[in-house]
Amino acid sequence: MPSTRSVTAPTRILLSIYDSVAGAHGPRDRRFRVEHAQHLRPQDIPLFGKLGVISSVQPYHAIDDGRWVEQRIGPVRIKTTYPFRTLLDTGGKLSFGSDWTVAPLDPILGVYAAVTRRTLDGKHPDGWVPEQKITVGEALRAYTAGNAYATFDEAKRGTLAPGGDADSSYWIAISSRRRPIRSIGASTVHNCRGKAGLQALAGVLEPLPLALDACLDHFTENQGVISTR
Repeated sequence: MPSTRSVTAPTRILLSIYDSVAGAHGPRDRRFRVEHAQHLRPQDIPLFGKLGVISSVQPYHAIDDGRWVEQRIGPVRIKTTYPFRTLLDTGGKLSFGSDWTVAPLDPILGVYAAVTRRTLDGKHPDGWVPEQKITVGEALRAYTAGNAYATFDEAKRGTLAPGGDADSSYWIAISSRRRPIRSIGASTVHNCRGKAGLQALAGVLEPLPLALDACLDHFTENQGVISTR
């Protein structure tokens, strides 16, 4: 699963190289990846889905870079910068990360960035390039199932499933009692906190069963011992 870093123009070259590998050696589940796939040309975006290349992106940078990047690349190119919505709509797969220590490690800030695109300076309350927003569920999937898929680990990680690794987290809105993160509005995502003691944001909770309340009760009553097995 080769992963290559590319922020701007080299992306097209990388996609061509990945395509040529498949042409020369035949189809295979390679799961090639482009790191920092953020400033993309419109004509290159559909190629991610077509070629099965994974977009590995750090969404927090969108609300950080959005304060100044238009001055560098212009008003036309920003329309397809951090194009999460278009990548998904054209069949692409997202793998989200933090780019820590360059950006904060907290995944909730990344989810907030992907679904609101509100820049850190407060100048884009409706979102910077708002047509590229995605949903809370889609952002969570990119952080969990998307990452597991990128490393060929989807059979045991990335979702809550029987037999999978019991590495899960239950995130709730601190202003409401037991409201799972997927059920809240995008603007309040940054107010979510994980229940103490759980290890990682590693389960995409879809659909959200009523059993989650019982699961949380079990977690509380058993000092954080929780299992999907």
